[in-house]
Amino acid sequence: MIPKYSKYFLLIFILAQSDLFSAPAATSHSFFFVPPTYSLPMIRSFYRHDKEITQWGAWEVVPYVSHSTNPCKLTQYFMPFGKTELNVFEYHVTPEDPTGGDLNPTKDIEARHFNIQTNTGTFHSRITFAPEHSVVGAGFTIQQTLYKNCLNEPRLWLEVSFPIEQVKHRMNFKEEVINDGDGAVNALGLDNAPRVGSMTQAFKQENWNYGKIDNQTRTVQGVADVSITLNWGTFFQGCYSSTALGFVVPTGTEINAGNAAYVFSPVLGNNHHWEVLFGNQLCIDLWHRDDHALKLYFNGRGSIIIRNHQVRSFDSYDKSWSRYMETYLTQAAAEEAKTTTNPNAGTSGINVFTRCFKIDPRYQAETKTALTYQYKGLLTEFGGGLYIRHAELFDFNVWEPRVAFKDVSGDGNTNLARTIGKNFPGVAITNTNDFTDALVYLNDLNVLSATHPSIITALVYGTIGYEWMNHKAPVVISLGSSYDFSQRNTTIDRWSVWGKLAVSF
Repeated sequence: MIPKYSKYFLLIFILAQSDLFSAPAATSHSFFFVPPTYSLPMIRSFYRHDKEITQWGAWEVVPYVSHSTNPCKLTQYFMPFGKTELNVFEYHVTPEDPTGGDLNPTKDIEARHFNIQTNTGTFHSRITFAPEHSVVGAGFTIQQTLYKNCLNEPRLWLEVSFPIEQVKHRMNFKEEVINDGDGAVNALGLDNAPRVGSMTQAFKQENWNYGKIDNQTRTVQGVADVSITLNWGTFFQGCYSSTALGFVVPTGTEINAGNAAYVFSPVLGNNHHWEVLFGNQLCIDLWHRDDHALKLYFNGRGSIIIRNHQVRSFDSYDKSWSRYMETYLTQAAAEEAKTTTNPNAGTSGINVFTRCFKIDPRYQAETKTALTYQYKGLLTEFGGGLYIRHAELFDFNVWEPRVAFKDVSGDGNTNLARTIGKNFPGVAITNTNDFTDALVYLNDLNVLSATHPSIITALVYGTIGYEWMNHKAPVVISLGSSYDFSQRNTTIDRWSVWGKLAVSF
Protein backbone atom coordinates (compact mmCIF):
# COMPACT_ATOMS: atom_id res chain seq x y z
CA MET A 1 0.00 0.00 0.00
CA ILE A 2 1.75 3.18 -1.23
CA PRO A 3 0.04 6.57 -0.81
CA LYS A 4 -0.81 8.28 -4.05
CA TYR A 5 1.48 11.27 -3.41
CA SER A 6 4.46 8.87 -3.25
CA LYS A 7 3.56 7.57 -6.70
CA TYR A 8 3.44 11.11 -8.08
CA PHE A 9 6.83 12.04 -6.70
CA LEU A 10 8.31 8.76 -7.92
CA LEU A 11 7.02 9.49 -11.43
CA ILE A 12 8.60 12.96 -11.33
CA PHE A 13 11.88 11.38 -10.22
CA ILE A 14 11.92 8.89 -13.11
CA LEU A 15 10.96 11.41 -15.79
CA ALA A 16 13.58 13.88 -14.60
CA GLN A 17 16.42 11.38 -15.07
CA SER A 18 16.20 11.70 -18.85
CA ASP A 19 16.81 15.46 -18.68
CA LEU A 20 19.27 15.68 -15.80
CA PHE A 21 22.45 15.28 -17.82
CA SER A 22 21.38 16.28 -21.35
CA ALA A 23 20.47 19.87 -22.14
CA PRO A 24 22.15 22.73 -23.99
CA ALA A 25 23.86 25.36 -21.89
CA ALA A 26 21.87 28.49 -21.11
CA THR A 27 23.66 31.72 -22.07
CA SER A 28 23.20 35.49 -21.90
CA HIS A 29 20.77 35.40 -18.97
CA SER A 30 20.42 38.28 -16.55
CA PHE A 31 18.76 36.54 -13.59
CA PHE A 32 19.74 33.40 -11.67
CA PHE A 33 17.62 31.54 -9.11
CA VAL A 34 19.37 29.50 -6.41
CA PRO A 35 17.38 26.54 -4.99
CA PRO A 36 16.84 26.59 -1.22
CA THR A 37 19.76 25.42 0.91
CA TYR A 38 17.59 24.29 3.82
CA SER A 39 16.24 21.24 1.99
CA LEU A 40 14.77 17.80 2.70
CA PRO A 41 18.03 16.05 3.75
CA MET A 42 18.53 18.64 6.48
CA ILE A 43 14.88 18.76 7.53
CA ARG A 44 13.97 15.08 7.30
CA SER A 45 17.13 13.16 8.23
CA PHE A 46 16.42 11.13 11.39
CA TYR A 47 12.91 12.51 11.42
CA ARG A 48 10.79 9.60 12.64
CA HIS A 49 7.24 10.37 13.58
CA ASP A 50 6.49 6.89 14.91
CA LYS A 51 4.80 5.69 18.07
CA GLU A 52 7.99 4.53 19.85
CA ILE A 53 9.69 7.94 20.05
CA THR A 54 7.13 10.65 19.33
CA GLN A 55 5.84 12.71 22.22
CA TRP A 56 3.42 15.62 21.91
CA GLY A 57 5.89 17.78 20.09
CA ALA A 58 9.47 18.32 18.96
CA TRP A 59 11.90 21.14 18.29
CA GLU A 60 14.77 20.89 15.81
CA VAL A 61 17.60 23.28 15.03
CA VAL A 62 19.94 22.71 12.08
CA PRO A 63 22.98 25.02 11.71
CA TYR A 64 24.54 24.76 8.24
CA VAL A 65 27.04 26.21 5.80
CA SER A 66 27.08 25.86 2.01
CA HIS A 67 29.26 27.05 -0.85
CA SER A 68 29.02 26.80 -4.63
CA THR A 69 31.55 25.03 -6.84
CA ASN A 70 32.25 25.00 -10.60
CA PRO A 71 31.99 28.76 -11.34
CA CYS A 72 32.57 28.17 -15.08
CA LYS A 73 28.98 26.94 -15.44
CA LEU A 74 27.62 30.14 -13.93
CA THR A 75 29.95 32.23 -16.07
CA GLN A 76 28.54 30.63 -19.23
CA TYR A 77 25.03 31.27 -17.92
CA PHE A 78 25.61 35.02 -17.64
CA MET A 79 27.99 35.60 -20.56
CA PRO A 80 26.96 35.70 -24.23
CA PHE A 81 27.85 32.99 -26.74
CA GLY A 82 28.49 30.38 -24.02
CA LYS A 83 31.94 31.81 -23.34
CA THR A 84 33.87 32.10 -20.07
CA GLU A 85 35.88 35.17 -21.11
CA LEU A 86 35.22 38.05 -23.47
CA ASN A 87 37.53 40.15 -25.63
CA VAL A 88 36.53 43.82 -25.76
CA PHE A 89 37.72 45.99 -28.67
CA GLU A 90 36.99 49.59 -29.57
CA TYR A 91 35.70 50.63 -32.97
CA HIS A 92 38.80 51.76 -34.89
CA VAL A 93 38.93 52.24 -38.65
CA THR A 94 42.25 51.45 -40.35
CA PRO A 95 43.27 50.95 -44.00
CA GLU A 96 43.61 47.24 -43.25
CA ASP A 97 40.14 47.05 -41.68
CA PRO A 98 37.70 49.73 -42.87
CA THR A 99 34.93 48.03 -40.86
CA GLY A 100 36.51 49.27 -37.64
CA GLY A 101 37.11 45.84 -36.13
CA ASP A 102 34.29 43.69 -37.48
CA LEU A 103 36.86 41.56 -39.34
CA ASN A 104 38.60 40.68 -36.06
CA PRO A 105 37.57 37.07 -35.27
CA THR A 106 38.56 37.42 -31.60
CA LYS A 107 36.30 40.39 -30.94
CA ASP A 108 33.33 39.61 -28.70
CA ILE A 109 32.28 43.03 -27.40
CA GLU A 110 32.20 46.49 -28.99
CA ALA A 111 33.55 48.90 -26.37
CA ARG A 112 31.43 51.85 -27.56
CA HIS A 113 28.30 50.13 -26.21
CA PHE A 114 29.72 50.60 -22.73
CA ASN A 115 30.49 54.30 -23.15
CA ILE A 116 34.18 53.57 -23.77
CA GLN A 117 36.03 55.86 -26.15
CA THR A 118 39.79 56.37 -25.93
CA ASN A 119 42.20 58.91 -27.38
CA THR A 120 43.74 56.49 -29.89
CA GLY A 121 40.63 54.36 -30.44
CA THR A 122 42.61 51.18 -29.83
CA PHE A 123 41.20 49.99 -26.50
CA HIS A 124 41.40 46.23 -25.91
CA SER A 125 40.77 44.26 -22.74
CA ARG A 126 39.74 40.79 -21.63
CA ILE A 127 37.08 40.29 -18.95
CA THR A 128 36.13 37.23 -16.89
CA PHE A 129 33.63 36.30 -14.17
CA ALA A 130 33.73 33.59 -11.51
CA PRO A 131 30.37 33.81 -9.70
CA GLU A 132 30.15 32.25 -6.25
CA HIS A 133 27.33 31.69 -3.77
CA SER A 134 27.67 30.95 -0.07
CA VAL A 135 25.21 30.57 2.79
CA VAL A 136 25.51 30.44 6.56
CA GLY A 137 22.32 29.78 8.43
CA ALA A 138 20.23 27.78 10.84
CA GLY A 139 16.97 26.00 10.12
CA PHE A 140 14.25 25.62 12.74
CA THR A 141 11.39 23.11 12.75
CA ILE A 142 8.66 23.02 15.37
CA GLN A 143 6.16 20.15 15.53
CA GLN A 144 3.08 20.02 17.71
CA THR A 145 0.87 16.93 17.87
CA LEU A 146 -2.81 17.82 17.80
CA TYR A 147 -4.39 14.38 17.96
CA LYS A 148 -3.39 10.79 18.89
CA ASN A 149 -5.42 7.63 18.46
CA CYS A 150 -6.20 5.09 21.18
CA LEU A 151 -2.84 3.34 20.54
CA ASN A 152 -1.01 6.59 21.34
CA GLU A 153 -0.02 6.98 17.70
CA PRO A 154 0.19 10.59 16.44
CA ARG A 155 -2.37 11.09 13.71
CA LEU A 156 -2.55 14.87 13.27
CA TRP A 157 0.18 17.43 13.90
CA LEU A 158 1.16 20.96 12.97
CA GLU A 159 4.62 21.77 11.65
CA VAL A 160 6.30 25.17 11.24
CA SER A 161 9.69 25.33 9.54
CA PHE A 162 11.93 28.23 8.55
CA PRO A 163 15.62 29.06 8.02
CA ILE A 164 17.48 32.18 9.15
CA GLU A 165 20.27 32.78 6.66
CA GLN A 166 23.03 35.06 5.52
CA VAL A 167 23.46 34.77 1.75
CA LYS A 168 26.58 36.09 0.00
CA HIS A 169 27.09 36.52 -3.75
CA ARG A 170 30.20 37.61 -5.57
CA MET A 171 30.73 37.87 -9.35
CA ASN A 172 34.55 38.00 -9.06
CA PHE A 173 34.77 40.29 -12.07
CA LYS A 174 38.29 40.73 -13.47
CA GLU A 175 39.61 42.78 -16.36
CA GLU A 176 42.98 42.53 -18.05
CA VAL A 177 43.61 45.75 -19.99
CA ILE A 178 45.80 44.86 -22.97
CA ASN A 179 45.69 48.29 -24.65
CA ASP A 180 44.29 51.29 -22.76
CA GLY A 181 44.09 53.45 -25.90
CA ASP A 182 45.93 56.24 -24.06
CA GLY A 183 42.99 56.78 -21.71
CA ALA A 184 39.40 57.93 -22.12
CA VAL A 185 38.66 61.02 -24.21
CA ASN A 186 37.54 64.11 -22.34
CA ALA A 187 34.03 64.18 -23.78
CA LEU A 188 30.44 63.32 -22.99
CA GLY A 189 28.95 60.13 -24.35
CA LEU A 190 25.95 57.98 -23.50
CA ASP A 191 23.44 59.42 -21.03
CA ASN A 192 25.42 62.69 -21.33
CA ALA A 193 27.93 61.12 -18.93
CA PRO A 194 31.73 61.30 -19.29
CA ARG A 195 33.36 58.65 -21.45
CA VAL A 196 35.14 55.89 -19.51
CA GLY A 197 38.38 54.09 -20.24
CA SER A 198 37.77 50.49 -19.18
CA MET A 199 35.08 47.86 -18.63
CA THR A 200 35.73 48.05 -14.90
CA GLN A 201 34.69 51.69 -14.98
CA ALA A 202 31.85 50.99 -17.42
CA PHE A 203 30.16 48.36 -15.25
CA LYS A 204 29.90 50.76 -12.31
CA GLN A 205 28.79 53.93 -14.08
CA GLU A 206 26.48 56.04 -11.96
CA ASN A 207 24.26 56.61 -14.98
CA TRP A 208 23.47 52.88 -15.06
CA ASN A 209 20.45 51.95 -12.96
CA TYR A 210 20.78 48.21 -13.59
CA GLY A 211 23.12 45.54 -14.93
CA LYS A 212 26.19 46.55 -12.97
CA ILE A 213 28.98 44.02 -12.34
CA ASP A 214 31.97 44.36 -10.02
CA ASN A 215 34.22 42.42 -7.66
CA GLN A 216 32.38 43.19 -4.44
CA THR A 217 30.66 40.72 -2.12
CA ARG A 218 26.99 41.47 -1.56
CA THR A 219 25.13 40.13 1.44
CA VAL A 220 21.54 39.77 2.56
CA GLN A 221 20.30 38.16 5.76
CA GLY A 222 17.01 37.35 7.44
CA VAL A 223 14.24 34.74 7.58
CA ALA A 224 14.09 32.96 4.22
CA ASP A 225 10.37 32.07 4.08
CA VAL A 226 8.21 30.21 6.60
CA SER A 227 6.53 26.86 5.81
CA ILE A 228 3.38 25.94 7.74
CA THR A 229 1.82 22.50 7.19
CA LEU A 230 -0.87 20.33 8.69
CA ASN A 231 0.17 16.64 8.69
CA TRP A 232 -1.92 13.46 8.84
CA GLY A 233 -0.18 10.16 9.67
CA THR A 234 -1.13 6.51 9.18
CA PHE A 235 0.53 3.35 10.56
CA PHE A 236 0.25 -0.04 8.87
CA GLN A 237 2.18 -3.36 8.97
CA GLY A 238 5.52 -2.07 10.20
CA CYS A 239 5.35 1.04 8.02
CA TYR A 240 3.94 4.51 8.30
CA SER A 241 3.13 7.36 5.99
CA SER A 242 2.07 10.95 6.39
CA THR A 243 0.59 13.55 4.11
CA ALA A 244 1.08 17.30 4.49
CA LEU A 245 -0.82 20.29 3.20
CA GLY A 246 0.03 23.91 3.88
CA PHE A 247 1.51 27.09 2.54
CA VAL A 248 4.70 29.17 2.47
CA VAL A 249 4.76 32.72 3.81
CA PRO A 250 7.28 34.79 1.79
CA THR A 251 9.40 36.48 4.45
CA GLY A 252 12.43 36.61 2.15
CA THR A 253 13.41 39.12 -0.54
CA GLU A 254 12.92 39.58 -4.28
CA ILE A 255 14.56 41.32 -7.22
CA ASN A 256 12.95 44.75 -7.31
CA ALA A 257 13.94 48.31 -8.10
CA GLY A 258 15.79 48.50 -4.79
CA ASN A 259 18.25 45.66 -5.39
CA ALA A 260 18.27 45.12 -9.17
CA ALA A 261 21.25 47.41 -9.82
CA TYR A 262 23.76 44.54 -9.75
CA VAL A 263 23.74 41.25 -11.63
CA PHE A 264 23.51 38.15 -9.38
CA SER A 265 22.27 40.07 -6.35
CA PRO A 266 21.68 37.75 -3.37
CA VAL A 267 18.10 36.78 -2.60
CA LEU A 268 16.54 35.27 0.52
CA GLY A 269 14.06 32.48 -0.09
CA ASN A 270 11.96 32.00 -3.21
CA ASN A 271 11.85 35.59 -4.52
CA HIS A 272 8.98 36.55 -2.24
CA HIS A 273 6.46 34.17 -3.82
CA TRP A 274 3.57 32.76 -1.82
CA GLU A 275 3.31 28.98 -2.23
CA VAL A 276 0.68 26.31 -1.74
CA LEU A 277 2.62 23.42 -0.21
CA PHE A 278 1.95 19.67 -0.20
CA GLY A 279 4.10 16.69 0.74
CA ASN A 280 4.33 13.02 1.64
CA GLN A 281 6.53 10.86 3.84
CA LEU A 282 6.81 7.07 3.73
CA CYS A 283 8.80 4.76 6.03
CA ILE A 284 9.19 1.01 5.41
CA ASP A 285 10.77 -1.29 8.01
CA LEU A 286 13.02 -3.47 5.82
CA TRP A 287 14.81 -5.51 8.45
CA HIS A 288 14.86 -5.73 12.22
CA ARG A 289 16.86 -8.03 14.52
CA ASP A 290 17.76 -7.43 18.17
CA ASP A 291 19.34 -3.96 18.35
CA HIS A 292 19.75 -3.67 14.57
CA ALA A 293 17.23 -2.00 12.26
CA LEU A 294 17.24 -1.06 8.59
CA LYS A 295 14.55 1.26 7.23
CA LEU A 296 13.77 2.88 3.91
CA TYR A 297 12.53 6.45 3.86
CA PHE A 298 10.94 8.34 1.02
CA ASN A 299 10.11 12.03 1.28
CA GLY A 300 8.57 14.30 -1.29
CA ARG A 301 7.22 17.79 -1.25
CA GLY A 302 6.07 20.20 -3.88
CA SER A 303 4.47 23.57 -4.16
CA ILE A 304 2.38 25.63 -6.51
CA ILE A 305 4.08 29.02 -6.70
CA ILE A 306 1.99 32.17 -6.84
CA ARG A 307 3.23 34.72 -9.38
CA ASN A 308 4.45 38.20 -8.46
CA HIS A 309 6.19 41.22 -10.02
CA GLN A 310 9.97 41.53 -10.32
CA VAL A 311 12.46 43.77 -12.12
CA ARG A 312 14.45 42.00 -14.85
CA SER A 313 16.76 42.92 -17.77
CA PHE A 314 16.30 41.32 -21.21
CA ASP A 315 17.77 41.09 -24.72
CA SER A 316 16.28 41.21 -28.18
CA TYR A 317 16.13 38.05 -30.29
CA ASP A 318 19.39 36.81 -31.82
CA LYS A 319 21.29 39.62 -30.10
CA SER A 320 22.99 38.25 -26.99
CA TRP A 321 23.75 40.93 -24.41
CA SER A 322 21.85 43.47 -26.51
CA ARG A 323 20.53 44.84 -23.20
CA TYR A 324 23.90 46.60 -22.99
CA MET A 325 23.80 48.06 -26.52
CA GLU A 326 23.65 51.82 -27.00
CA THR A 327 20.31 53.19 -28.16
CA TYR A 328 18.31 56.22 -29.10
CA LEU A 329 15.34 56.31 -26.80
CA THR A 330 13.17 58.27 -29.27
CA GLN A 331 13.33 59.79 -32.74
CA ALA A 332 13.65 63.19 -31.08
CA ALA A 333 16.79 61.95 -29.29
CA ALA A 334 18.33 60.90 -32.63
CA GLU A 335 17.47 64.25 -34.19
CA GLU A 336 18.98 66.05 -31.22
CA ALA A 337 22.25 64.11 -31.64
CA LYS A 338 22.55 65.58 -35.16
CA THR A 339 22.17 69.15 -34.01
CA THR A 340 23.85 69.35 -30.57
CA THR A 341 27.48 69.51 -29.56
CA ASN A 342 27.39 65.87 -28.38
CA PRO A 343 26.98 63.72 -31.51
CA ASN A 344 27.77 60.66 -29.35
CA ALA A 345 24.69 61.21 -27.19
CA GLY A 346 22.40 58.27 -26.66
CA THR A 347 20.99 56.08 -23.91
CA SER A 348 22.68 53.05 -22.35
CA GLY A 349 20.63 50.02 -23.30
CA ILE A 350 20.61 48.58 -19.80
CA ASN A 351 18.40 51.46 -18.66
CA VAL A 352 16.01 50.80 -21.55
CA PHE A 353 15.82 46.99 -21.56
CA THR A 354 15.04 46.61 -17.86
CA ARG A 355 11.38 46.53 -16.85
CA CYS A 356 9.00 45.14 -14.26
CA PHE A 357 7.62 41.69 -15.15
CA LYS A 358 4.90 39.48 -13.79
CA ILE A 359 6.89 36.30 -13.04
CA ASP A 360 5.23 32.88 -12.66
CA PRO A 361 7.51 29.90 -11.79
CA ARG A 362 4.38 27.67 -11.61
CA TYR A 363 5.68 24.82 -9.44
CA GLN A 364 8.67 23.15 -7.82
CA ALA A 365 9.18 19.68 -6.33
CA GLU A 366 11.79 17.97 -4.18
CA THR A 367 12.33 14.28 -3.42
CA LYS A 368 14.55 12.35 -1.01
CA THR A 369 15.10 8.60 -0.74
CA ALA A 370 17.34 7.19 2.00
CA LEU A 371 18.37 4.09 3.91
CA THR A 372 18.73 4.41 7.69
CA TYR A 373 20.67 1.88 9.74
CA GLN A 374 20.36 1.91 13.52
CA TYR A 375 22.34 0.00 16.14
CA LYS A 376 21.10 0.81 19.61
CA GLY A 377 21.45 4.61 19.78
CA LEU A 378 23.75 4.96 16.78
CA LEU A 379 22.12 6.22 13.57
CA THR A 380 23.44 6.42 10.01
CA GLU A 381 21.61 7.56 6.91
CA PHE A 382 22.62 7.72 3.25
CA GLY A 383 20.51 8.83 0.35
CA GLY A 384 19.88 11.08 -2.58
CA GLY A 385 17.21 13.14 -4.23
CA LEU A 386 16.12 15.55 -6.92
CA TYR A 387 15.07 19.17 -7.01
CA ILE A 388 12.85 20.24 -9.95
CA ARG A 389 11.52 23.71 -10.81
CA HIS A 390 9.49 24.80 -13.79
CA ALA A 391 10.89 27.42 -16.16
CA GLU A 392 9.66 30.86 -15.23
CA LEU A 393 6.76 32.19 -17.27
CA PHE A 394 6.27 35.89 -17.76
CA ASP A 395 3.58 38.40 -18.59
CA PHE A 396 5.07 41.37 -20.41
CA ASN A 397 3.20 43.48 -22.91
CA VAL A 398 3.99 47.05 -21.87
CA TRP A 399 6.44 48.13 -24.55
CA GLU A 400 6.26 51.16 -26.75
CA PRO A 401 8.19 50.68 -30.04
CA ARG A 402 10.09 53.96 -29.88
CA VAL A 403 13.62 52.66 -29.18
CA ALA A 404 16.26 52.03 -31.86
CA PHE A 405 19.82 50.75 -31.70
CA LYS A 406 22.34 53.55 -32.20
CA ASP A 407 24.94 53.24 -34.96
CA VAL A 408 28.59 53.25 -33.90
CA SER A 409 29.10 56.54 -35.78
CA GLY A 410 26.55 58.37 -33.64
CA ASP A 411 25.30 61.63 -35.11
CA GLY A 412 21.68 60.40 -34.96
CA ASN A 413 22.36 57.35 -37.14
CA THR A 414 20.62 54.04 -36.31
CA ASN A 415 21.48 50.44 -37.17
CA LEU A 416 19.05 47.54 -36.79
CA ALA A 417 21.70 44.96 -37.80
CA ARG A 418 24.17 45.91 -35.06
CA THR A 419 25.00 43.41 -32.30
CA ILE A 420 26.99 43.56 -29.07
CA GLY A 421 30.16 42.67 -30.98
CA LYS A 422 29.60 43.69 -34.63
CA ASN A 423 28.84 47.18 -35.95
CA PHE A 424 27.94 46.65 -39.65
CA PRO A 425 28.55 50.35 -40.42
CA GLY A 426 27.67 49.87 -44.07
CA VAL A 427 23.96 49.40 -43.33
CA ALA A 428 23.43 52.36 -41.02
CA ILE A 429 20.27 54.44 -41.42
CA THR A 430 21.47 58.03 -41.63
CA ASN A 431 18.16 59.80 -42.24
CA THR A 432 16.26 60.33 -39.00
CA ASN A 433 13.04 60.49 -41.00
CA ASP A 434 13.54 56.73 -41.46
CA PHE A 435 13.88 56.19 -37.71
CA THR A 436 10.82 53.90 -37.66
CA ASP A 437 12.68 51.41 -39.89
CA ALA A 438 15.06 50.70 -36.99
CA LEU A 439 12.55 50.47 -34.15
CA VAL A 440 12.66 47.56 -31.68
CA TYR A 441 9.15 46.12 -31.47
CA LEU A 442 7.60 43.86 -28.82
CA ASN A 443 8.02 40.81 -31.05
CA ASP A 444 11.74 41.60 -31.32
CA LEU A 445 12.31 41.14 -27.59
CA ASN A 446 13.77 37.97 -26.12
CA VAL A 447 12.20 38.21 -22.69
CA LEU A 448 13.28 34.62 -21.93
CA SER A 449 16.77 36.00 -21.32
CA ALA A 450 15.32 37.71 -18.22
CA THR A 451 13.72 34.54 -16.81
CA HIS A 452 15.25 31.48 -15.22
CA PRO A 453 15.03 28.22 -17.23
CA SER A 454 13.83 24.95 -15.76
CA ILE A 455 15.96 23.38 -13.03
CA ILE A 456 16.75 19.72 -12.51
CA THR A 457 19.49 18.97 -10.01
CA ALA A 458 20.52 15.82 -8.14
CA LEU A 459 21.76 15.49 -4.58
CA VAL A 460 23.63 12.87 -2.56
CA TYR A 461 24.09 13.04 1.18
CA GLY A 462 25.13 11.16 4.29
CA THR A 463 24.65 11.80 7.99
CA ILE A 464 25.50 10.12 11.28
CA GLY A 465 23.96 10.69 14.67
CA TYR A 466 23.08 9.38 18.10
CA GLU A 467 19.83 9.32 20.03
CA TRP A 468 19.14 9.19 23.74
CA MET A 469 15.70 7.70 24.17
CA ASN A 470 15.77 6.88 27.89
CA HIS A 471 15.00 10.44 28.84
CA LYS A 472 11.84 12.29 29.64
CA ALA A 473 12.71 14.50 26.65
CA PRO A 474 14.42 12.25 24.04
CA VAL A 475 17.33 13.90 22.21
CA VAL A 476 18.94 13.28 18.80
CA ILE A 477 22.16 14.90 17.59
CA SER A 478 23.69 14.38 14.14
CA LEU A 479 26.20 15.68 11.61
CA GLY A 480 25.70 15.49 7.84
CA SER A 481 26.93 16.69 4.48
CA SER A 482 25.56 16.79 0.95
CA TYR A 483 26.52 17.68 -2.60
CA ASP A 484 24.19 19.11 -5.26
CA PHE A 485 25.16 18.60 -8.89
CA SER A 486 23.85 18.77 -12.43
CA GLN A 487 25.31 18.71 -15.91
CA ARG A 488 23.11 21.68 -16.77
CA ASN A 489 24.23 25.21 -15.96
CA THR A 490 20.78 26.41 -14.91
CA THR A 491 21.55 25.51 -11.29
CA ILE A 492 24.60 25.55 -9.06
CA ASP A 493 26.83 22.73 -7.91
CA ARG A 494 27.49 23.10 -4.18
CA TRP A 495 28.51 21.34 -1.00
CA SER A 496 26.71 21.72 2.31
CA VAL A 497 27.57 20.68 5.87
CA TRP A 498 25.12 20.71 8.75
CA GLY A 499 24.48 19.60 12.30
CA LYS A 500 21.17 18.83 13.99
CA LEU A 501 19.80 18.91 17.50
CA ALA A 502 16.28 17.54 17.98
CA VAL A 503 14.39 17.38 21.27
CA SER A 504 11.00 15.71 21.82
CA PHE A 505 8.78 16.68 24.71
